[in-house]
Amino acid sequence: MKKILLITAFMPSRFSGGAIFTLNLLNDLSRDYYIDVLVITREKIKSIQNYEKNITVIYINKFWVLFKIVFFFFLNPLFINRFSLKILLYIKKCIKQNNYDLIYFDYSQVFLYSLFFKLSNKVLNYHDVIVQKFLREKFPLSILSIPSYIFELLFSMQKNTYFITPTEKDSLLLKKFYNQNSKHINHYLNDYILSLNNITLSNENYFVFFGDWSRSENEEGLIWFLQNIKNYEISDHKFLIIGKDLNAKLKVKLPQLKNIEYLGFVDNPYDIISKATAIIAPVFRGAGIKIKVVESLACGTPVLGTRIAFEGLPVGFEKYLVLCESIEDYFSSIKSFSLSNMEKNELRENFIKIFNQNTAGSYIRNILTKN
Repeated sequence: MKKILLITAFMPSRFSGGAIFTLNLLNDLSRDYYIDVLVITREKIKSIQNYEKNITVIYINKFWVLFKIVFFFFLNPLFINRFSLKILLYIKKCIKQNNYDLIYFDYSQVFLYSLFFKLSNKVLNYHDVIVQKFLREKFPLSILSIPSYIFELLFSMQKNTYFITPTEKDSLLLKKFYNQNSKHINHYLNDYILSLNNITLSNENYFVFFGDWSRSENEEGLIWFLQNIKNYEISDHKFLIIGKDLNAKLKVKLPQLKNIEYLGFVDNPYDIISKATAIIAPVFRGAGIKIKVVESLACGTPVLGTRIAFEGLPVGFEKYLVLCESIEDYFSSIKSFSLSNMEKNELRENFIKIFNQNTAGSYIRNILTKN
């Protein structure tokens, strides 16, 4: 049985879009290959879901991270925070002992390690094109686009390396910035989504905010919406907020808004999403495809959101993506936009048919078959 070493910046889990992707990739590949997982993280992990025998977690010292941010301020900390000589030597030892057939680097935060392995087949998975992410930031964060470009240029020059992105748009960006060829692969759709019964899809006159609220771009959009929508009459509609780690101060304020409820982390949010009128996605920063939008469309539920929220999606679904550039746009759409049950079923079936193909697992199988 061929062996894969997967090095990732975040624990595979069902808590956020990228971590969900990694967990689904492990579920897929473990049917055919032996996989060791190395998680390099700053966050304390309460429990390891699945693959307990194969997962090693290395915690980055927070003082060491702060040291690098201060003394290497001219570099983008995203690329260097998880890097250390000690971890590099540990990875080299693992590779020597296990003779892996492929090394998979998951997230740009661990790509720096890939530069030190010249002979192995490598896959680098860009969850985001980082230079675009920082070009969109305001000064002074926008300055970090310069070291981001340099790092990503170095990554693109590697041999024996395959590059994958979550969207065709990201592949075009890598070609534009670095003349780098890459393959765009689709996000795995959750088994809960695939098991939804079309008969149960409906429109129950509520809207959903869905995401990992520890991510600043998610939290900022939610706060912006709540601060501005209070000037409009929306008492005829109910709003549900789903996801972990909502700001404590925001939780305290929510009861003042009687038609807005925070559900926290929900083990299976997709039944709730499939019955919503729409999800609301006011995303103003970031890069790459937004998994909440993908999963909403796969549940048969349209999205009210910004241009950034809709980036990288397959063509043909524009009528289910309601562009909202101002709070007035959101208010108008909330009052007037909805799909019939038949339209929701049609959206779900067509989206799943197109999107549930071209996975990272099938791409990696092709690589290992050739080698």
